Amino acid sequence: MSSNASKKPRVFLGISSKNGQRKIEGKRRRVIRQTYLQFHQTHNSTADHRICSLPELLSTVQNPDDCQMVYTFFFPNSKRMTKTSAIKDFLKNTSGETTTQSKESDAVFFKLKSPNDEFEGIMKWIQWSTAIQGAIGESSLGQFDYLAYIDISTIVYPHEFWGQNTIFQNYQPSVFAGMPNKKSGEDCQDSFCFDHRFTCLSQDLATYLAYSEPPGTVGGGVGPNLLQNVKKYEESSGNEVSWLEVEGVRNIYGEPERMINKWESYISSIADSTTGEDTSVDKEDFHHANVTTYNGNARILVGIFTTNLKPIERKRRDTIRKSYLGAYKKSKTPHRICSLQDLLKKKVEPEDCQFAYTFVVGANSSAPTEQVDTDDLDLIAIPRDKMEKPEPDVLYLNIKENMNDGKTDTWFRYASLIVEHQLYFDYMAKMDTDTVLFPHPLFGKMENWPKYPNNRRIYGGEYNVKRDGDNRKDLLVGASYFNGPFYWMSPDIARFITDSERCNRTALRTSAEDMTIGNYVNTFPHTIHRFKMSPKTYDHPFKDISHFKRRWGRYQRKFKKFHKL
Repeated sequence: MSSNASKKPRVFLGISSKNGQRKIEGKRRRVIRQTYLQFHQTHNSTADHRICSLPELLSTVQNPDDCQMVYTFFFPNSKRMTKTSAIKDFLKNTSGETTTQSKESDAVFFKLKSPNDEFEGIMKWIQWSTAIQGAIGESSLGQFDYLAYIDISTIVYPHEFWGQNTIFQNYQPSVFAGMPNKKSGEDCQDSFCFDHRFTCLSQDLATYLAYSEPPGTVGGGVGPNLLQNVKKYEESSGNEVSWLEVEGVRNIYGEPERMINKWESYISSIADSTTGEDTSVDKEDFHHANVTTYNGNARILVGIFTTNLKPIERKRRDTIRKSYLGAYKKSKTPHRICSLQDLLKKKVEPEDCQFAYTFVVGANSSAPTEQVDTDDLDLIAIPRDKMEKPEPDVLYLNIKENMNDGKTDTWFRYASLIVEHQLYFDYMAKMDTDTVLFPHPLFGKMENWPKYPNNRRIYGGEYNVKRDGDNRKDLLVGASYFNGPFYWMSPDIARFITDSERCNRTALRTSAEDMTIGNYVNTFPHTIHRFKMSPKTYDHPFKDISHFKRRWGRYQRKFKKFHKL
């Protein structure tokens, strides 16, 4: 245990990733690295090393005691084993023999007879992590008070986990700690009351289990086997084990985006009250145009990205005008969907239009690929009377047509200036021409979107969770972003991502515009609230116009009663 009573107990955490080759596991590791493993770096600058990886501990941390939690991912494997005898080479990344998973230097392999045997995996982790201290020496690594195992589908909520009354504040010997399971109300010495997806042992108990030959097995799952081995420890040592519940550890079942949602809900719940986050952004009186409400619902400005470089795009625009953009033409609210140009020309009253759109084209082949560092709308957009055969609902940007080099940035700059100086919208969006929008379900969802003045820090769309891997220099910031077919954000976010003094767009740009925008948003200095777009609100992609029309026809037949009046 720690020799200095004033030092906080330290824990060595192994994160089990059962199959290192599966895409979903790579995404989960990405999410974990970007959430609780980075929490103290992103939310508390005075404790940058409270959580660190095993390689970081040896190579970059000056004082090992600064790392209260040290982690490594591990992959159960039928053939490979990261040898403790070569751990120094592994940490320094100099030995080809101990190269781990791709370029994930914070991961190791465990050679198991059965990689799917969770009990064998836990025991192997206990044995390996116990041996590390002897392999490296306490002088360079420091000593751990607890050894813990956690499944990759489980998340840690730091403020609860490091709470004042937990074992991580004061060391306790002979401890078996974990998450309570359904049997938590029973006597834990007679039945295993913890969920094996998180297991934490004091060093003395872990050392015994690591060197007990062989570990006892009774069948019936992980719990009974662990329980039997703990009882053997009690019998041989004469020490009674304390069974303690650990706060702030939760199983998150399902896809990686569910973990992101849970994490961000947690961050939102503690923001401002416990992290000391600056809340002035919520009180700042941003300059904006007069606010128009639409029957109590939020209003959105949508840029539909198209081009004049391909003749087929003119046909796509005509098809879109006759499909979802015209869905309410014959209804009692014919202007519920309207063009931005009609609003600016006052052909439509703002309170009548909930969904304002404009097609967005890059229209100057000799111009730069973006026009962001300006507050002048006349520099961003080319007047329609200077265009050959202009279309009334098309925004002609004063940029060279492009997909990933600044067109989206320019659109959100333009939209931000419209919101600031001409017409207020609660949200602004980017959409593709091969996206079929379903208006009625969308408007139904929009009834729950916060409107002014509560529409702050909001970013919405369909999740795309980033996956770590080789040559992924474009991952950069955050665990996820929203896919390009249709995503939206509140004006404060749009204003931030197009402000070069606040957002380092050059450093964050990638080869894909939607990931680029995600990187921008993920650097916003305050908690972001992410809204998942319902799959019922749009479908994508439909590059063939006939397929687009058929998909719209199926929607019309399904929602005919909503669009005939």
